[in-house]
Amino acid sequence: MILYDPLYYPTPTGDGEIVVQYLVQMQESYSTLGIEDHTETVGIQYYFNGIYHELAVPVTDSFALKYTTSPPSTGIEEQEELTTVPARTTLSVPYPNPFTREMSLSYQVATMSRVDVKVYDVSGRLVRCLAHGVHNPGYHTLVWDGRDDIGRALSAGIYFVRFETTNYEQIEKAI
Repeated sequence: MILYDPLYYPTPTGDGEIVVQYLVQMQESYSTLGIEDHTETVGIQYYFNGIYHELAVPVTDSFALKYTTSPPSTGIEEQEELTTVPARTTLSVPYPNPFTREMSLSYQVATMSRVDVKVYDVSGRLVRCLAHGVHNPGYHTLVWDGRDDIGRALSAGIYFVRFETTNYEQIEKAI
């Protein structure tokens, strides 16, 4: 279980994200998956007593659940910007990590800035440019499908996502 400090991994509401990772496929059981508050009256139920929630998918090998207040991301385009302007520029930890089909890369830009989001292999070779240009302040999400700039599927391994703006730089590892 990973508890993200909202000071370093901000969300639109300021709440901390929680990621629960499962190494192996869950066998049908009488267990419960979900979270609840300290009063045990408010919660999110994913699996209970052998039954998944109607919107849940089964827990398989290398599965992860992310509990967040951030809006969901779909497709390759950037998300619609939120009405609030972030206080600082930063890249969130790629999710899921490790990934098999695609990885979500969320970042926020505090002021209008040039933004580059690039993926490098372990030898330092640029394999994919995901974003390049000027971005307005706001919250953004990109999806990387594990392919290089010409569409070839890359081999499994370790990659580095470099997020660079006019006044900020951050690198995150992606597996």
